[in-house]
Amino acid sequence: MKQFPMLAKETKELSKSFKMLIMPLIFTLLALMQPITLKMLPNLLKNAEDFPEGTVIQIPEPLVSDVLSGLLSSVAQMGVIIIILMVMGTIAGERSLDITAMVLVKPIGRAKYYFAKIFTYSVLVIVSTYIALSVSVYYTEIIFGKVSWSHILLGTTVYIPNLLLVIAVTIFFSSFLKSQMAVAGAAFISYIILNKVPQYLGGFINSFSPNELGARASEILVGANNVEILKPLLGVVGLSIILILCGWFIFRKQEI
Repeated sequence: MKQFPMLAKETKELSKSFKMLIMPLIFTLLALMQPITLKMLPNLLKNAEDFPEGTVIQIPEPLVSDVLSGLLSSVAQMGVIIIILMVMGTIAGERSLDITAMVLVKPIGRAKYYFAKIFTYSVLVIVSTYIALSVSVYYTEIIFGKVSWSHILLGTTVYIPNLLLVIAVTIFFSSFLKSQMAVAGAAFISYIILNKVPQYLGGFINSFSPNELGARASEILVGANNVEILKPLLGVVGLSIILILCGWFIFRKQEI
């Protein structure tokens, strides 16, 4: 790490702020909610007292596919917010505290400062996602039945670019907005737009969208083969690269 001082600094910051522990823990809890909820749901409904007398409720036992099909969405819903909250201050927060100016006084270029943040948060998100889904799927296998771990690994890998896109969007706004709350709000709204709007712009555009990539990843997770992932993968990765480069262009022109 001595050869990469900014990576060492960012890793130390993630450790000191407990983000290195908090993110995988929260992701794991979010992922575990899916199998636990589906396991408990039949009993909860049977014991509910709000139904008219004589009501008969027949709920089939959830299958492994039922659990896995909603696993990624259960992580994504709150996971996006968690990532934004943790990344929003990475540049904007340090700039408001004059930390950025102090760091750049040293013989460290803006490129190393900017891209080290993207790299360390990306690694944290990737590791947290694999840990969370591995724990959740292991628990799913225990209570619901055998799963295909090769499909789990592939489906998770396909979905991860969606989470990295959240980092790209947040870093982009953090590169020029000074308020952390403004960064969080702009990043959240932008990510929702990127996910939802393409559905109304035609099938071709939607085929490159983050929402489409999530759908394809869920199909793989439940065991589907020969799933078309090239278009949405190219769309999400390309969009992330554009945002990162635009953020870098703005950041290197900013007065610190």
